[in-house]
Amino acid sequence: MTARQLTGRCADGAERDHGSLFHYLEPGQWKALCGAKPGRRSAGWGSEVREFATCPRCIAKHDRVLAQQYGAAMTDPRRV
Repeated sequence: MTARQLTGRCADGAERDHGSLFHYLEPGQWKALCGAKPGRRSAGWGSEVREFATCPRCIAKHDRVLAQQYGAAMTDPRRV
């Protein structure tokens, strides 16, 4: 699982605003764990990849998935 951010809309080909949150994405998926996905006019997911997300909803879902998989309360190491 990697963390990426939405690039925002690309209205005139030169303008690319982007979000400030990094979301967890599973390989090959367009929808983040929190449900965020590129909109109709979005330029999609950015090319910058990080190890950890900053989206609170993605982090919470990631923690729940890890706890279910491993049977223990495993959390994001940044939050410990």
